[in-house]
Amino acid sequence: MNVRILALFAVLLPAVGFSQTTWTVRPVPSAGETVARVVMEDASDLVLEVTNTSTSTNDSRLSEVSFVLPAGYQLLGGLPAEENPHWKVEYIDANERRITFQSTRGCVDEGRGLANNESARFVLSVVGPANRNTDSTTERLVAGTYARDQCDGRSYTYNVNAMTAWTRSILAANVTLAPRVLAVNGSTVARVVVENRGTGAATVSVDNPTSTSNVPLTTVTKDGGRSVAVRAAGVFAVNLRPTAAGAVAARVRARTSTANAPLVDSPLANVGNLVAAADMDIVDAFSAEQVTLRLIVFNTSTTNTYTQVRPRAPVLLGSATASLVSGPSPESVAQLAPGASAQFTWRYQVSGSPGASYQFQAQVDGTLNGSSVAGDPVTARKGRIVEHRVRLSQETVSTAATSLTVAYTVQNRGTLPIYEVKLFKPAVNYFAVAASGPQPFGDWNVYTDATGYLWESESGIPVGGEATFRITYSGFTAVLSDTAFATGWS
Repeated sequence: MNVRILALFAVLLPAVGFSQTTWTVRPVPSAGETVARVVMEDASDLVLEVTNTSTSTNDSRLSEVSFVLPAGYQLLGGLPAEENPHWKVEYIDANERRITFQSTRGCVDEGRGLANNESARFVLSVVGPANRNTDSTTERLVAGTYARDQCDGRSYTYNVNAMTAWTRSILAANVTLAPRVLAVNGSTVARVVVENRGTGAATVSVDNPTSTSNVPLTTVTKDGGRSVAVRAAGVFAVNLRPTAAGAVAARVRARTSTANAPLVDSPLANVGNLVAAADMDIVDAFSAEQVTLRLIVFNTSTTNTYTQVRPRAPVLLGSATASLVSGPSPESVAQLAPGASAQFTWRYQVSGSPGASYQFQAQVDGTLNGSSVAGDPVTARKGRIVEHRVRLSQETVSTAATSLTVAYTVQNRGTLPIYEVKLFKPAVNYFAVAASGPQPFGDWNVYTDATGYLWESESGIPVGGEATFRITYSGFTAVLSDTAFATGWS
């Protein structure tokens, strides 16, 4: 090698050495949060954002990512986020707590994976372990997590110990709002159910709810803090007064002195004179299944009568498809007197790949004193296309009921049989389990631990099949008003 070539090689070498193929991954906080949160011993969605931070100028693209959860976590599944649909789940190993995603655009196609500075998001369904009595603020992916170009095999380097942590909370919460149609300065009640998943009793309180829109919510009265035992629930009532017209949800935080629950939003409420609330009967539909959309319209005025009240065609939000089967029924209402209400229904067939969402936005028009009046757009709950789901024999229970057997039917439309089913225990202070408790059947054996009931079978639930699991409850402690408790399974 002559001196000139050697000098040229020495000049080029540092440039190649400084070219890096790197990536980052971060947990994405939900709306209103500054950190991402999951709940101990409860199913949570953990959203991870991957970015190709490579400084390399070659055409290598990040087209495969594989995440490994920390020890103690249970991996239920995962999906690419709706904003980046050109990815698929390639591999899941629940025992290794690993899930791998790949770009669906092959190596001969342009635009596969992520180029430099491009990002994609992935939604992991996880159950966090309950082995601490306070939040964990240092939860990160563990060794074995990787990213690469599936086409040329190039690996992307990243130290998972440097990633932003997510938080694991001891509190789970949900909130309902009633009524959901009311006049300006009317009264509505947010009922917040907070469950303690820690290892000891905790004093729980709820913050004043905040508005998710430009409709102010004034807190009139609120239940104070109270001690909630382990695996128990506290029910908190907050009386609210909206002081302007429009559509609004109440966003609520439950907390202890050391731990915060994830923020939760109530279903949407509508405030004004001609107001409406939208609901859907099925939010976990199998592809090609039919769902019903209902729109309740209410005249809160004490003097005005609306005529020619009719709904607009609902707007589909989300990545699923929806075909109108029937509706609206009725097509219109000739008159809506003060204090009167009307109901309109539609039937849709929804289709899509697992994880595709469907949500309908509805709006009503009317006539007042010869002039056209439009109500606010309101949205129903968001639904998703699923492969597995559970159905309850009773979704409403009287507090006077005793010795009631509830049947949980698990339906499998996935690609593999289901050999294990776990039902998380409901709040122990509101749901008393009878001595007979969870019941084995067929070749399904049942086991009990502190968090739930686990059924195992060698034959399992076949693809396209279903199985029913029963638990007998001896009684239900009274609450002051209708209260919605969550039902969890994995």
